[in-house]
Amino acid sequence: MNTLDFDYLFWVVKPLICQLQVRCDEERREDILRESKLLFYRLVRQYPELLEDKERFYRYYIWAMKRELMIGK
Repeated sequence: MNTLDFDYLFWVVKPLICQLQVRCDEERREDILRESKLLFYRLVRQYPELLEDKERFYRYYIWAMKRELMIGK
């Protein structure tokens, strides 16, 4: 696989993003956000081909997280 399919990527991070929808205090939201960023970097290390398109991947990932946060409100 030369590139990681974004649908697959979203499926991988979806459980963590869903946690952001749960009504939790601000401190926990920050913890989850930090954990999701760490997940992002682990995925990049696990799938080095993403390095070629890291910026696009990161924009997509952040967009998906923000979208989920807005839906969860």
